[in-house]
Amino acid sequence: MTRVLIGVLAAALLVGCGSAATPTRSEIAFVSNRDGNSEIYVMGADGSGQHRLTRTPAFEADPAWSPDGKQLAFTLGVGEVYVMAADASGRRPLALRPVTSSDPAWSPDGKRIAFAGNDLVALDDIYVVAVAGGRSRRLTSTGLTGTKGGNMSPSWSPDGRRITFRSERDGKGQIYVMAADGSGQRNLSRSATFDESPAWSPDGRGIAFTRNREGLENVYLMAPDGSKQRRLTTNREGDFAPAWSPDGTQIVYTSRRHGMDAIYVMAADGSGQRRLTEGHHDDNAPAWRPGPLSGLSGK
Repeated sequence: MTRVLIGVLAAALLVGCGSAATPTRSEIAFVSNRDGNSEIYVMGADGSGQHRLTRTPAFEADPAWSPDGKQLAFTLGVGEVYVMAADASGRRPLALRPVTSSDPAWSPDGKRIAFAGNDLVALDDIYVVAVAGGRSRRLTSTGLTGTKGGNMSPSWSPDGRRITFRSERDGKGQIYVMAADGSGQRNLSRSATFDESPAWSPDGRGIAFTRNREGLENVYLMAPDGSKQRRLTTNREGDFAPAWSPDGTQIVYTSRRHGMDAIYVMAADGSGQRRLTEGHHDDNAPAWRPGPLSGLSGK
């Protein structure tokens, strides 16, 4: 989504405490507005122990764990990617160029973050920047070539050689893939539907994504070459934004089947769908924390 830079004020209002730690149980980060403002929360993989992680006047979105589970990247306010420790300490802005940034995704080696960026002149494009800092590099350029739409929602392959992302260059959202240097961009979806939110499986054998068919969003799965596309959820209210468990046996996602956004989990084949969050508020954008444990034990 194209966003507007919130400026220095929000950064000055950030306050953190504590230090990062290696995860000792399987956890899921997500965004919730249950306290009146969209903030990042964390819970056990079974839905237990839900607690608020960030406390800022601006809203947070797009949480993404580092490969070692010790850091979180996220979007602050309406257009700037930040990185912080897993306990919310040490927050710092990551991408100062282009003007706005969102949708962070860590490379498997933890050294780079891909994100969607916008310079307020062209449409969104995929950029990459070193976590240690430095100038970001643009990998796509459809917004500058007169095509119909931008690019966003990057996801790295487990070997770090490829990035899948959503592109609207064909006039509708489609899942594309490219080499990590931006070369060889090609359409994987090749459908008449609107596809978005790709998420590469930990073993590299599948890509989960959201497909909007006739106004109905559901979670789908396909092979990395775009073949074997199949539907995992069947819901008339909307299932979207899939993310994998570290061992690849589970998929966590957002569902509107009860009128509000809630976090659900299912097996990688679509079976055993189960609700993790409750309440009359929106919970969305789940991200499973990498670590020594996985699955639904929450221990």
